[in-house]
Amino acid sequence: MSPAYVTHVLDLIIATATADSISLNKLLLDDIRNSMASDEDRGECIDTVLRIFSDTLVERIPPPSSQLTAAYSLNKDKVIRWYGIRTLSSLNNSVPTATFLSTWQSSLPTAFDTTNPDLALLTGNYYHPSPSTVQYLPSAELSTVPEQRFAQLFGVKEKWGMSEIMPFLEGCVESGKGWEKKAERECQKWARVKGGIVMKR
Repeated sequence: MSPAYVTHVLDLIIATATADSISLNKLLLDDIRNSMASDEDRGECIDTVLRIFSDTLVERIPPPSSQLTAAYSLNKDKVIRWYGIRTLSSLNNSVPTATFLSTWQSSLPTAFDTTNPDLALLTGNYYHPSPSTVQYLPSAELSTVPEQRFAQLFGVKEKWGMSEIMPFLEGCVESGKGWEKKAERECQKWARVKGGIVMKR
């Protein structure tokens, strides 16, 4: 499914559940399918989207059935993060951070529109070209080779604060306990580090 179609299905699930007074913390696949009068193809998509954005709850149906059924509890952070990344990725250039946060909030479904989005949810998907602006930069699309990743990062910004560059090094250096120390060593190897600032050699 394309990101746009995932967003479309997620919008429909949330709107349907809200309209039918179905709790977003206890969504049964059959209830959502029935409410949406879905065809079989969309039914599979609904199931997939619920799995992506939910925490699964397994419950036992009361007697006489007593069979197990899966209910989904929409994970608020996963949903808000998705709309944030979709909003950020639609912007071609850097924008004032306050403007982006406002646009992100307005993109949220009605059930979540009172939430104040937190940039921390998008860690590893953006950087600050200037202290007051933000721009899309997905770490997942950068090279996994440390030397090349540093070249890409310095291609968009000459100086990085250590705390800002670290999310872009996670997964590029060895993962696991203590990866931060390994990332700092990679900074020393491929860049200049002075006063907490990582600069191109």
